[in-house]
Amino acid sequence: MKHPSANTLAGIAYVVLSVACFAILDTVTKNVSASMSLMLALWFRYLIQALFSTVFFLPKRGMALFKTQHPKFQIARGVLLFGSSMCAFYGLKYLPVGEFTAIASITPLVVTLVATILLGEKVRKLRWALVIGAFVGTLIMVRPGTQHFDWVLIFPLMLILTNGSFHLLTSRMARTEDPITMNILTGWVG
Repeated sequence: MKHPSANTLAGIAYVVLSVACFAILDTVTKNVSASMSLMLALWFRYLIQALFSTVFFLPKRGMALFKTQHPKFQIARGVLLFGSSMCAFYGLKYLPVGEFTAIASITPLVVTLVATILLGEKVRKLRWALVIGAFVGTLIMVRPGTQHFDWVLIFPLMLILTNGSFHLLTSRMARTEDPITMNILTGWVG
């Protein structure tokens, strides 16, 4: 039996850490949404990201940090991410964390489907199996048909649309744009 490399184990650890971070973020968002304006929380979130990223990278890159070939797409990315965050914050305010997360977790399925159709990306059978497995898991958690359609379900559904569009646009732009510039500009637009 082949033993996993240190890079593989580190990759697994980072995935587990990122999932834990998202769980903490969702829980904190749920608590914050009960005590403060969601728009203020969103503004604060993007301001902190933009400030810290700019302070860190500006001395190393200078004004070239803000150079982009596609300013309209950068603005669109920022608006999509802001919309996605807004849907997440409002969804977590009105829905249980588990239910919201289960519905939002079909985003990779949507992104995979659209990327194969619109971007011509090739998807291996293993990835399809994992994406379909996640979708089945979502169906088990949400149990469609056991409840009526409530208006608050619009938030995770809009999250899927905005977040999926954000990721597809990011994938397309990553071919020509600097990822650090993309991150900085998205923070300032959001």
